[in-house]
Amino acid sequence: MIERYYSPGKLMISGEYLVLKGAKSLALPTKLGQSLEFESNSSGVLKWQSFDSKGCLWFEAQFQLPHLKLIKAAPKKYLQFLWKLLKIVKSINPNFIDRASGIVQTHLEFNLDWGLGSSSTLIHNLAQWGKVNPYLLGIKSSDGSLYDIAVAQINKAIIYQKLNQARFSEVVDFDPPFKSSLYLVYLNKKQSTAKEIKQFHKAITTTDDIHNVSKITQNILCCKNQKQFNELLIRHERILSSVLQSQTVQKKLFPDFTGAIKSLGAWNGDFILASGNSGTADYFITKGYSTIFNFQDIF
Repeated sequence: MIERYYSPGKLMISGEYLVLKGAKSLALPTKLGQSLEFESNSSGVLKWQSFDSKGCLWFEAQFQLPHLKLIKAAPKKYLQFLWKLLKIVKSINPNFIDRASGIVQTHLEFNLDWGLGSSSTLIHNLAQWGKVNPYLLGIKSSDGSLYDIAVAQINKAIIYQKLNQARFSEVVDFDPPFKSSLYLVYLNKKQSTAKEIKQFHKAITTTDDIHNVSKITQNILCCKNQKQFNELLIRHERILSSVLQSQTVQKKLFPDFTGAIKSLGAWNGDFILASGNSGTADYFITKGYSTIFNFQDIF
């Protein structure tokens, strides 16, 4: 019998960075995600295989049970995160190891470098397989807000807020009438979330910053006018630019763009949201950015 688990990817539309300080964020699940399949056997070995969106094996490892002793892994640079997760699952649910003998295969539906949640979807799938609380696994394995775990669990658009140790998720309907003019563009560069979070904690934030971003999140959710939507994106970018002491991506890379551009997630990498028109895709292609999704294609 094969066990199968699946989690959608995610993108945070508003609230990046400041969600760690209590700001409300708008987050959406993507149509692309990651699956985990497990087929048990009596070998006493957990064999792990990870496949990318093209079906190519990009990582594999083997662990001797019950102590998760490493037998082999390649490439080694991806080993530590998985090994850490497996050990945490074992510590939370010792019974997990009794049924872990077999073969695990994970399959990504998106490019590993896109920042759509290769780690968070793995955490959520692994938590389901290991019969542990995904938030607890997330807390013990990362320093993030865990909004990505919430998106994977709920699989709907949410307003997410983290206040101290409490987390609040409200299912919402985000369906702007101008969505055909919204594009997601990959900047050909993956950012390290963990590194960016550490850097952010050195920044100075105010209660006004948090309040204003929360208000923008609420306004984005109910905005039906693209001009007003663009103004909200620009205002959000200005706040984060001041906090991070960094230029906005529009000012830095696309000063001649007609419309509004907002970073999604860690700045200076991953995806941006471009609110433009029917010529927006061609604009970014001429700038050397070919990975472009219309809003309706990815959400």
